[in-house]
Amino acid sequence: IRLSIYLSILAEESEGFFFKDKRGCYRIINDTARQLLNLDGKDVLGRRDFQLFEPMLAHKIENEDKKILQNNETFVWETTKTTAFGNETWVCKKLPCRNRKGQVLGIVGYCRNITVLKTFQNLNAELEQRYQHLFDKLPYPVLVMDALNLKPYSFNRAMTKLLGYSNYDFADMRFNAHLAEEDSERFITTMSRLLKTGG
Repeated sequence: IRLSIYLSILAEESEGFFFKDKRGCYRIINDTARQLLNLDGKDVLGRRDFQLFEPMLAHKIENEDKKILQNNETFVWETTKTTAFGNETWVCKKLPCRNRKGQVLGIVGYCRNITVLKTFQNLNAELEQRYQHLFDKLPYPVLVMDALNLKPYSFNRAMTKLLGYSNYDFADMRFNAHLAEEDSERFITTMSRLLKTGG
C-alpha cells in the first residue's frame, strides 16, 4: 500500500524522477522524467539503457552510471522540453542512492524546471554585454578598482590606451605597487574615507 501511494505521488509530481537498480534497470520513473529523457511512450520499467537508446548514447549513459556506482560521482546536465507555452529549460542530476546503512542501492535521478532562472540569467548576461559595450565606447578613461586589494576591477579602452598597458597586464596589477610609499598610504587613506562617507 505504501509503495502504491508513493508511486501515485511521484506520478503527480511536476519534477522529473527516476530510479535504476545496480544492474542499470529502470525501476521507477514518472511521466515528467519520461518526457525529459525522451522515453515517452516506451516500455521502460525493467529495461536497461541499451534497450531504450541508440548504442552510442546508451554506452555514454552506462559509462556515467558506472562512475556513479563505483566512484560516488554525480552527473548534472541541462535539457529542454517543448510545451504549448514554448521551450522550457530543465536541469537533471543523477547520483548514488543509498540505504540507511550507506549501501548503494542504485542510481536516483531528478529533474527540475529552471526556465525562469535561465531567463533571468540570459537577461542579465545581455544587460552585462550592453553595459560593457557602452562602457568601452566612453571617450574618456574610466577605472573601477577593488577597494580591498586595489586591483582594477573594470576599465574601458580609453583607460588602457591612456596608460599604455595591455588588458592582461592591467587586470593583474595593483595600483599601490606603482606609487611611492607615502603616496600609496595617502591613496589608501583617501579610498577608505570615500568608502565610509560614500563620496
